[in-house]
Amino acid sequence: MPLLSAWENVELSLRMANVPRGEWKSRVSHCLELVGLGRRMHHRPFELSGGEQRRVAIAKAIAHRPSLLLADEPTAELDSQMGAQVMGVFRDIIRTERMTICMTTHDPTILEVADRVYEMVDGRFINS
Repeated sequence: MPLLSAWENVELSLRMANVPRGEWKSRVSHCLELVGLGRRMHHRPFELSGGEQRRVAIAKAIAHRPSLLLADEPTAELDSQMGAQVMGVFRDIIRTERMTICMTTHDPTILEVADRVYEMVDGRFINS
């Protein structure tokens, strides 16, 4: 949401997921720290880089503790350094939140950090 700060965006996702109000403050803070935005949590999207905006979206997605996170081209339109930061965030999420992340990508460097890779050609999975 362009008019909301990073904090307010993550908090909104908790409200929409019916998470009890008493959990909001600690969970929002934890999620923004986890994605490396603890010092930028009160900035609005126009004050954040593209990579930071992507990390706010990740914090919103994990705030209500889903068991599975679906990520469609999470590093698209990011430079290689920012893409590596996003992948580092995903590794931290998997480790600390005990969450499974399923992502699609055309970026071969991302494949190096995946636990499992399934390749699709012409709409069919092939053996990798």
